[in-house]
Amino acid sequence: MNNLGKLLWSKKPYFVFSLATLLSGIGTAFSTVAVYGEFAIHNVSPIFYSLAFLLSVAPGLIASVFAGKYANKLNIALVLVSAEVVGGLSLIVPIIGLTSEKIVFLLFAEFIGSALTGFLIPFHRSLIRRTFSDEELASISVYEVYIFTATFLLGQALGTLIYSFVGALIFFQIDFLTYLFASILIFWASRMSPDNFRALEGNDSDIRTFRWRELNTIQKRVFMIMPLLSLVCSPSMSLLPARGAEFGISINYGAIVLAPALFFLLLKTVGQLIGPQIIEVVDIDKLVDSNWVTITCLGGFLVFYYIVFTTDIFWLAAVSVVFAHILSNIVYIIASYGLSRHFSEVAIASASAKSYQFTVLSMTISGFLAGIIAEVSSLLIVVGVSLLPLMLITVHLYKQSYQKVEGIEINEI
Repeated sequence: MNNLGKLLWSKKPYFVFSLATLLSGIGTAFSTVAVYGEFAIHNVSPIFYSLAFLLSVAPGLIASVFAGKYANKLNIALVLVSAEVVGGLSLIVPIIGLTSEKIVFLLFAEFIGSALTGFLIPFHRSLIRRTFSDEELASISVYEVYIFTATFLLGQALGTLIYSFVGALIFFQIDFLTYLFASILIFWASRMSPDNFRALEGNDSDIRTFRWRELNTIQKRVFMIMPLLSLVCSPSMSLLPARGAEFGISINYGAIVLAPALFFLLLKTVGQLIGPQIIEVVDIDKLVDSNWVTITCLGGFLVFYYIVFTTDIFWLAAVSVVFAHILSNIVYIIASYGLSRHFSEVAIASASAKSYQFTVLSMTISGFLAGIIAEVSSLLIVVGVSLLPLMLITVHLYKQSYQKVEGIEINEI
């Protein structure tokens, strides 16, 4: 942890930039809580929830396509500061909807939050690759997990707890302030290190788009881990709140009352925080090269979710949630590091955009199918069905390893 602190201190521009992404993520989460909270208050039809889910996914996919194509050709600071300002100003639409009780306008908050999230990914990855050496990428992959977890805890979890005391209008105003401060932080970071935020120089053949057939076996291996991780884990994760609700109890802590669904989600973040602690960053290259680590972690994840979905002992289920997400987070770090480590400064923007698109699609489709399966069958069957993508990732990993052994390689891009 001390080494990570020293590294971040030596790379102040990136640290400031990461705080900007944290603030922006917290604000987006607050707006999402406000949207769903207002939906519940007004007892809207199910179509509103479906539209909210669609708008939380589709704009991000579209934005990431554009960002992945042009991230290398544009000044990172100029584009992202502009995006944050536009995001903040766009909140006038849901605020008008809130004050005039035109609930459909609230959906715009989901649209802009999704679009900015998808838009940010390639620029963020590109900045990491420009800022850190290969030896430093392992520590930053761990740090990214902390940022991701903090975004959930301070955004969705905290927002859910205090929403009833604050209300939607204040949440939208907080989101506006996070956009404002995020844009200031990004501008500040760019002034400290202009070269890392500049547009890359090169012609179209140098700054090219992602092409699967041009990847070497290691790149194919690390690129697919994140989407396949989503296929294995998302079905069970999407039903975790439903499983929590089945226990029919509440957890009281002072004036705070936690439903089991939210309590399980908080325990998920505990596992996400512990996961990085048990990885020795000096050995992370060995983890990336190891098939059995990835497969064992994902298999263990399904075993622990089997316990969650079958036990009647609440605390056994709670502990199983923590262990499941320790294991899944180890795989997440492997995937995140592998992507940054094995794609060049030129290629990382396009590759990370494609990885994000495949991951979100995998998560969306598998989560949707899990809901259907649980409706017509049981939660336990969902875990069984998740064995199929686990077998798929096993085949993928060993296929790429076999090709590597056989010497079938393509030049680095």
